[in-house]
Amino acid sequence: MTSITRVLTLALAVTGALAAPLHAQEIERKGFFFGVGLGGGGGKLYAEGESSDRLTGLSGHLRAGAALSPTVLLGGESNGWYRSESGLDETIGGLMVTAYVYPARNFFVKVGSGLMTYRADDGIDDLTTVNLGSQVGIGYDIRLGRKTALTLVANYLFGFNGDVEFSGLDTGVRARPDLLQIGAAFSLY
Repeated sequence: MTSITRVLTLALAVTGALAAPLHAQEIERKGFFFGVGLGGGGGKLYAEGESSDRLTGLSGHLRAGAALSPTVLLGGESNGWYRSESGLDETIGGLMVTAYVYPARNFFVKVGSGLMTYRADDGIDDLTTVNLGSQVGIGYDIRLGRKTALTLVANYLFGFNGDVEFSGLDTGVRARPDLLQIGAAFSLY
């Protein structure tokens, strides 16, 4: 178990124990909302019938928007993933308009569409692609206060084929990134 996983597991356990008495109370979702989270992620790149291995790295997200009702929220979400190994830095990013629907009191599903990027950089050359993308995910709010929650999330972001550039030059290759994320966030409603 990595140290990041250990720290996240401990933080979730402590927060869950402290929030247990508040769990039965309703979270007030109205007006604007904001959330920021960290966790782990697995990134992958598909190119013309081939795919890379799914590589693990640090992942996070930032979201903000407005509640259309207590059970429907609409906002913007930025997701990111980072991995560095043997002098190669890899990133996947997403910027999407996202809808969050609460079919149960604290459980939500989400869908979104927007842009995704992939970049690999060894300090000399870089490989990039910018794509249209979508995301689906689930989450669960553990109430911390009347308008705050620890939110557990699982997301899947996937891009559609886009042109690949090598150090700014078109390669003629098309590729698409995807990203699996699992993490925890602080949410303010």
